[in-house]
Amino acid sequence: MKLLKLTLNNFQGIKSLEFDFDGGKSASIYGDNATGKTTVYNAITWLLFDKASTAAKNFTPKTKGPDGDLHNLEHSSEGVFEMDNGRIVTLKKTFREVYKKKRGSAHEEFDGHTVEYSVDGVPVKEKEFTATVLGFCGGDQEKPKMLTMPDYFPEQLAWDTRRKILLEICGDISDDEIIAGNKELKELPDFLRMPGTAEQYHTPEEYRKVASAKKADINKQLEGIPARIDEAERAIPDTAGLDAEEIDRNIAALSKKLDDLAIEKANAATGGTATAELQKKVAELKTEIAEGRAAHTKRQNDLGLLISIVGCFVKDK
Repeated sequence: MKLLKLTLNNFQGIKSLEFDFDGGKSASIYGDNATGKTTVYNAITWLLFDKASTAAKNFTPKTKGPDGDLHNLEHSSEGVFEMDNGRIVTLKKTFREVYKKKRGSAHEEFDGHTVEYSVDGVPVKEKEFTATVLGFCGGDQEKPKMLTMPDYFPEQLAWDTRRKILLEICGDISDDEIIAGNKELKELPDFLRMPGTAEQYHTPEEYRKVASAKKADINKQLEGIPARIDEAERAIPDTAGLDAEEIDRNIAALSKKLDDLAIEKANAATGGTATAELQKKVAELKTEIAEGRAAHTKRQNDLGLLISIVGCFVKDK
């Protein structure tokens, strides 16, 4: 992908400027400080990636005057590119202010900004424009930015992404090799081993998350300790003003009361002394009744036998 031509209009102080790179040959832009070299660079990265070359936040292509932003201007960056297959593509982005007349007002008022996109002169939506640029870059979002924006790799990419890229370039090294080469790490496998397993291990990143969760839990428990201490202290009886003898007397009185309660509990469990006496008398009465019934039955049986004998005697006579 080669940049053949770049055209700027009202772009960060550059009113109108066109660069023709003679068929995409290598080119250098020279100039004193504050003459617009970085502005040209920003125009290219803003056109392709919607960012300044330094990835500065809140970047805007608007032109400023002595009193601030200049209004009612269209700020645009247009680039003509040659693809690897020879296709020529023109990309353009235009940033402008939006004014609307509100109900009841005779004048239009500022209502924000808008960005317009076009590919080969045809207006397109932002999503389509971004997809087109990404397609020209081989579908990779990161490499074009790394090659175009010097600060993107060291400052914008996440550390693990930077490490992955560097290892792809320089070659990787296993965790075992690192541990074997450093005596201070010899106990690390014991920490990384998954609980209940013999040869399954967390990655350092996974274990960092586990350790972080445990740390958070411990910190939470530590935060609750002062409240628990305070609660325990409030539960301690106030012994201010009591001497040792009085404390002993109180202990003796409480012990006696405890013994009395134990006796009452035992009595309640067995029915108490009075209940036991009554139960004994009831048992005795039941015995007497049973004996009386047995004697009565015996007499009845004896009487019946006597009557039978007499009857037989009379019959014989």
